[in-house]
Amino acid sequence: MNIINLILASSSPFTAEDFLNKLFPNLWSVLINLIALIVLFLVVYFVAYKRIKKYKDARKDYIERNIRDAEQAKRLHEGKAKEADAVIE
Repeated sequence: MNIINLILASSSPFTAEDFLNKLFPNLWSVLINLIALIVLFLVVYFVAYKRIKKYKDARKDYIERNIRDAEQAKRLHEGKAKEADAVIE
């Protein structure tokens, strides 16, 4: 007898065949879990991902617009500062 059979026979009515059934998953169980995982990913994609991407793009445009406006204001104020320096001199 092998060691697994000795251990299992002495501790409980659990057989080596039961051990192998627990060790290797049932094909139907794996298939059902895989289908559930795919459905979950699809639900998350359609419910959350598109909305998050839309929000992220809007936020990116807002930040880029603020940077452009700040650069324009900086150029305008630099020009006015040069004019003020020329007037002072």
